[in-house]
Amino acid sequence: MTEAAVILGQRLADDIPTTLSQVERLLRTVDALMIAPEIDTQPMAGMVWADHRHAVKELADYARAILIAKEKLKGRVTDSAWDLDVTIDHQAYSMYGRCWTRMFRSSYRKARKTLKNVLTGSQPKTFEERLEILDLLNNRRIAVKKLAEANSFGEKAFGRFWLGSQTDLTRITRWEAWDDATVKSGVSPRFRSMLSLLDKKDEIKLLAADVAKKLAVFVAGYKALGETLKLDFAVAFFLAGSVPASGGSAFNEPSVPQLGAADGSNSLKATPPEDRPNNKGNVTGILAIIGEAPIAEVRERLVSWSKNPEGLQQWQTYRRSNAAVASIGQGILVERITTGRISPSDSPAVFRFARAEAVLRAMLKQSAELENFDGRKFEELIDEFCTLDIRRLELARAEVAAAHWEGIGQPRGGHLAEAVQLLKHEMQKQRRHLPLRELLSRTGSAVQAVKPVFMMSPLSVA
Repeated sequence: MTEAAVILGQRLADDIPTTLSQVERLLRTVDALMIAPEIDTQPMAGMVWADHRHAVKELADYARAILIAKEKLKGRVTDSAWDLDVTIDHQAYSMYGRCWTRMFRSSYRKARKTLKNVLTGSQPKTFEERLEILDLLNNRRIAVKKLAEANSFGEKAFGRFWLGSQTDLTRITRWEAWDDATVKSGVSPRFRSMLSLLDKKDEIKLLAADVAKKLAVFVAGYKALGETLKLDFAVAFFLAGSVPASGGSAFNEPSVPQLGAADGSNSLKATPPEDRPNNKGNVTGILAIIGEAPIAEVRERLVSWSKNPEGLQQWQTYRRSNAAVASIGQGILVERITTGRISPSDSPAVFRFARAEAVLRAMLKQSAELENFDGRKFEELIDEFCTLDIRRLELARAEVAAAHWEGIGQPRGGHLAEAVQLLKHEMQKQRRHLPLRELLSRTGSAVQAVKPVFMMSPLSVA
C-alpha cells in the first residue's frame, strides 16, 4: 500500500503520504480530478485562484444571477427588458408596493407602468411575484455591468474560456462550483496544478484504484485485529487527545502492560473500547481514529506485536484492572493515569488523598457544625490564645517580683534582728562557719526576707 501510494503521489507531483489520512486525502484528490469540468489548466495552475479566490467567486455569482434571471424570465419579458435599467423602479416598487397610499406616489405609478411594459403577458397576482421580476431584471443588469468591468480579471482567472460578453456563463459557474466543492472536501492544496497532469486519466485511475484496494484491505485487517483484541486505536497510538501530558512516547512508556516487543519497546495503553465511539466502525471510522498515525509506526507496531504474542496476557490483565478501577470516581482516576496527568507511581497517594477528601465531604454533609467550621478562624483563635498565655506568664512574673520587692525589710518573725546580726557575723568570719542547716534554722526568717527563692549546688549544701 505504501509503495502504491508513493507512486500515485509522485505521478501527481504531490507530497509523499506518510499517514493513512494523507493516503485517503490523495484518493479524494484523484476523485475530484476525475470529475473536473473542461477548464483551462494554465490559469488554474497559477496564483490567481489561490490568492484571489473571493474575487473569482464574485464573478461566478454574477454569472449565476444572469443565468437565474434568464431561466425564470424566459418568455415572460420582452427582449428590450434585458437591457432596461429598472433600479429606480425596483426601489419604488419595493418601498411603496404595500403602502395603502401607493397610488398617490408618482414613482410607484411609474414602476407599475414599467413592469407592465416589460411583460409579455398579464401581471402576476401577488406583490411578491411582481417584485421578483423587477428584482431579477435589476440583478441581471448589475451582474452584466460587473462582468464587463472585470473583463481583465476574468481572462486571468478563466483563460481561453473567457470571451467577454460571449462567455459561456454556465461553464464558468460549473468551474467555480467544482473548485469550491473540491476545496471543502479536504484534498491536496496542489490539486489545481495537478489538472495539467491529467493527460492520462486512465493511468491515474488504475493507480488510485490499486491504492484504494490495498488501503481497504489493510484497514479491514486492522479492524478485525482491533475487534479481536478489543483494542482502542486512539489510545493505542496516543491519538485524538490521548497523548500523555508528560510527553511520553507510544514506544517507551514503562508504566503500562506491553503488547509489543519482548524488550518493552512498544507499549499500548487503552481503555475499554465500549467507552469510545467509532472503534468498530467502517473504513472511514477507523481512518478517522488512526489516520494521523505515521504508517511507519503502524508497521513497526504490528511487527512488534507479532514478535511478542505473550504480551497479550499482560494486555488482558491490564484491561481487566483498568475496567475495575474505571468504576471508581466515574473513571476520573483511570482517565488521568491513562493520559499521563497522574503518574503510576503517584497514583496510590493520589487515591488515598481522594478517598480522604471524599470521607471528609461525607462527614461535613452529616454534621452541620463541621460543615460550618472555618479552619482559618480557628487557627486565628489558637494564635490569639497562645499570645495571651505568654503575656499572662510575663504578668505573673512581674507580680511575684513586685510582691517580693514590697516585702523586703518587712518583719517576718519575732527574732529577725538577732538573725540579721548572726548573718552579718557569719559573713565576716574567715573560717569555722556554722553548718548550713544550723545557719538556716537560726536565720531562716532573715534569709527569706532578702531572698525568698535561691538555689545552691550540692557541693555547697554538703
